[in-house]
Amino acid sequence: MLVLAAPVAAVAAVVGWTFGGFLTSGPQFALLSAPEWAALVLVPVLALAAGLALVGRYERMLRRVWQDGAASSADS
Repeated sequence: MLVLAAPVAAVAAVVGWTFGGFLTSGPQFALLSAPEWAALVLVPVLALAAGLALVGRYERMLRRVWQDGAASSADS
């Protein structure tokens, strides 16, 4: 759930901090420059990719711990 919410939170943070909030920047979205549009596109993509990488790393760690536990109990 947190991985799916991360892109939304990232965009909200970018809009809030960089563009001055949703209400004040609403009509100004048509006037954004290319780097600002790129940030609005890349920030959620990068946030999702980072979240998925962290989940994958956590799952590999759990699998390793589970295999080590199974191996040590089989040795006993």
